[in-house]
Amino acid sequence: MSIGRFREWSQSTSSNLTSTSAIVFETKYTDFDNPYAKKSIEKIILNLLEDGGTSSIISIQVLFRTSLGDPFVSYASSFINSLSSSGNRIEIGKLITGIDGVQFQFRIQCANSNFGINDINIVYREYRSVNSSKLSGE
Repeated sequence: MSIGRFREWSQSTSSNLTSTSAIVFETKYTDFDNPYAKKSIEKIILNLLEDGGTSSIISIQVLFRTSLGDPFVSYASSFINSLSSSGNRIEIGKLITGIDGVQFQFRIQCANSNFGINDINIVYREYRSVNSSKLSGE
């Protein structure tokens, strides 16, 4: 399966089409600018926008991997019955601990309308490290 970049997607106008096949995209692998510190992922926040006259029904499946050589595994899923045209904040949370970096894959299926993704936020924290220094008597 090849993953491509896209800027805009529109559902077919066919009257007998009630849903689309899944849109799949991946984030880049990131170590959050510090490859030496362990991190915890707290949650992902998606800001979605509906672009149509009817309500959207959206199924979102999020997968992740902590190394580019590993297969993606399930992180969490969310099902949204309707979206507002003024924007929707969807929080998907499941704690992942002790990682150096992460890459996410999103599988999104939509019915009844077009939608947009305004942004994707990853809420994480770095583990604290113990720093010590030796004081001299001078």
